Amino acid sequence: DKAHVERYWHLGQHPTIVHLVLIDRSFLGNIPSNWIEQFRAQISFAENKEVPVAVLGYNENLDYIQQTLEGGVIDYFVKPIDLLLFKHNTTKISGKILDSSQKVYEIKTQSVIKMLRKLSVLSISEFELLAQTNFTFTPGEICEFYADQFSADKSGRLLGRCLDCNPDNSKKGAFLSKFSLVGLSPLRLNEMRKWLRAQYIAIKAKEKE
Repeated sequence: DKAHVERYWHLGQHPTIVHLVLIDRSFLGNIPSNWIEQFRAQISFAENKEVPVAVLGYNENLDYIQQTLEGGVIDYFVKPIDLLLFKHNTTKISGKILDSSQKVYEIKTQSVIKMLRKLSVLSISEFELLAQTNFTFTPGEICEFYADQFSADKSGRLLGRCLDCNPDNSKKGAFLSKFSLVGLSPLRLNEMRKWLRAQYIAIKAKEKE
């Protein structure tokens, strides 16, 4: 838990570089909003001061997840954990290379998702979304998307954290923004996979014509 990790880094005679810290929300109890700052202050090994921290929890409420992410958490995983999503995101967060044998469906499309902010979606997988925008996003910024296509619930939404935002050389004044989808429950993720697989198969069939 949090206290155990703090003691290990603070008192350990042989510090070890840690690439990612996963904390179960139930271990945290009622804590102040700046708990990550307090957590990092206890780390004596300089190489681990900025280690990414992800939280696991049962709460799927998007407002709750967004509040958790805004506190400095890099990602939030809804339990029970989807193993493929978990492996994909933790691998990317820690800076390691994802095993190429893990198959992820990705399609190139336009305006797949109705969004709270007007974006032109270029490609989407079950983990990431690439869009062309007319304005910049700050890496780490949390955005909210409508996701009617992936759920019978027309009020369904997704949260995305901006990973990168750079000028788009193909269009003056435009930017390419990449988002990581966060806080996905296994149910929502499976709905997205079914939809993506159907779109993927349809696109491949057209390519063969």
